[in-house]
Amino acid sequence: MLKKLLAVMLICSAIAFTLPETAEANDWKHYVRGVELLEQGRVKEAITELNRAASISPKGSTYRKLAEAYELDKQYQKAADTYYLEAETHRKRGDVNTYLAVKRLADALNTEIDLFVEQKGQRAQGTLGKYEPANGMYIGAYLEQDQIRNQPGNTYRNFNQLTGKQHAVYFTYHHYGREFPHNFARQVKEAGGAIQLALEPRTGLNQVKDDAYLRKFARDAKAAGVPIFLRYASEMNGGWVPWNGNPDLYKEKFRTVAKVMKEEAPNVAMVWAPSATPEAYIDQYYPGDAYVDWVGINLYSVPYLNGDPNRPTDQLNPLDKVEPIYNTYANRKPIMIAETASSHYTSVDQKDKTHFAETKMKMLYDGLKMKYPRVKAVHWFSVDTISAQNIPIDRRSNNYSLTVNDRFLASYKGMIQDPYYLSKVVNGPMAAEDTPDAPVISELEGMNLRQSVKGLGFAKTYDPNISKVVYRLNGATIGQPTQYPFSFNLNYNQLKAGTNQLEAIVFDSKDNVAARKIFTFTKASPVSSIQPNRLVMFLGDEHAYIHDGIMKLLESPFTTGGRTQVPLRFISENLGANVQWDQSSRTVTITKGKTTIRLVIDSTRVTVNGTAKTIDQAPIVRQGTTFVPLRFVTEEQGAEIKYTPGDYRIDITY
Repeated sequence: MLKKLLAVMLICSAIAFTLPETAEANDWKHYVRGVELLEQGRVKEAITELNRAASISPKGSTYRKLAEAYELDKQYQKAADTYYLEAETHRKRGDVNTYLAVKRLADALNTEIDLFVEQKGQRAQGTLGKYEPANGMYIGAYLEQDQIRNQPGNTYRNFNQLTGKQHAVYFTYHHYGREFPHNFARQVKEAGGAIQLALEPRTGLNQVKDDAYLRKFARDAKAAGVPIFLRYASEMNGGWVPWNGNPDLYKEKFRTVAKVMKEEAPNVAMVWAPSATPEAYIDQYYPGDAYVDWVGINLYSVPYLNGDPNRPTDQLNPLDKVEPIYNTYANRKPIMIAETASSHYTSVDQKDKTHFAETKMKMLYDGLKMKYPRVKAVHWFSVDTISAQNIPIDRRSNNYSLTVNDRFLASYKGMIQDPYYLSKVVNGPMAAEDTPDAPVISELEGMNLRQSVKGLGFAKTYDPNISKVVYRLNGATIGQPTQYPFSFNLNYNQLKAGTNQLEAIVFDSKDNVAARKIFTFTKASPVSSIQPNRLVMFLGDEHAYIHDGIMKLLESPFTTGGRTQVPLRFISENLGANVQWDQSSRTVTITKGKTTIRLVIDSTRVTVNGTAKTIDQAPIVRQGTTFVPLRFVTEEQGAEIKYTPGDYRIDITY
């Protein structure tokens, strides 16, 4: 028996050690053959062998060669997908820097096509941050080294006139230890703007203390009488700043500044703004939600990486730099692009790059509008770094100035006329009242369309120079725009009843089809003009309709247990009530006139003016939105309800 057991153990051991070697050998055989074929220019055969190797043993080295083979064979999306697979192998090994480098290769070749529509109205919000607009995006600029400063008069007012639009914010850099920049603040205020201060502890973090200097700086900030975005010690993740290298000390000092500003200067919003690169250690520097009002990011588009003419960046999408920060923080804080620019001339090859600059600028601004609704501010760095003073030698290679290139200026000027780009800071001390007039952006896919709309397209492929996007509605061509935001129009009367399909066909710079994608949406029952005392909703539809446009809800109304559940805050505030939330007791208090209603999440017990009642269904939270039974919450506030079953329509009159 013992001999038999030993024999079985030996056989199992042999299998355990032999099988991986066999798999490894087969993997290696196909890998070597694939590389040989690739070197011989027999790309399709190489793809076959490398795919076999990857299926046996998914290694980063195999994925790299396979991606390169797909790229040579002009199968760019497969190349992108394979680079993503390689990147994932590095992430699993904990090699963050290599993961990010390979992911950038994938991003450059990856195809994206997304369609959106814009409509007049508002976007429903949870709790807004300090100075956060309900909808739209502040525009701002840095002009301190721009040629426009040579003109007589107020620089910021002159820039507003030159660009044809009031800018909401102007920013400057300021050394920690120097007195508050009174003159800058006064001039910006006179021009109707708010200010962003990039406050920099140039001699290191240890100079930052809760002392007389910081207290006076805060009191002077308050006395300036203007909203201030205080971007303290930004780009802390970069080795080029003296406040890099000690995340714990950085967070301590950020919290010190935030504490003093909160106590002394109610008009100051604290901005935490890392650089887009390096990405690996950004989160280690985050001071915490209690100390940060806005999360920012600094990013630039230059024709060549690190000034190397062999590393062009045409294929890079500036939005890829926004994604990591947005995905991590946008559910907690409003996001700003604290500074950005794209170069229209570079000393690297001494060639005009205006087309490059226009493309990257519109990809960023229009892309933020379409894809990132909680990016609420963007600021242009208008500087010719080649000739400007006080620019480090290693950064004197790109011209970002809006005012020295007429074509580029015209492009910027035309872009920002869109009402989505906001001219006044709102919702905070010393700020204007929010009167939203920015359009609401919604994804077309799966939408119930009830009126004619303007559409917007975001397209990116392996070829950075898209020649056109052709739109075909149910097989018929309705437009072929040639530049971002690749707009189109959907006429409600020309849609067929029920399901419609819109195909977007993207063409590369050689007029070849680079990619195509079909979007499906529904022509739903129309909504005619609505009186000021009425609102309309539909089950399963994220859009509500009010007298002055639409309201994009955080979540759609739905039914459960035969009862209709609606978003509490949206309904109550549109009925003229005030809504308060107590996190500790999970209690919602609704006050309207002499009526006070208190509800507790997940409890059917409620009180109305102190009298206890029981409702059929308890309030629930779905995706951060509180839902309540429609009939109870509206009728207790004096409203009338009409439900139309065929259209799943809810009319509320108040």
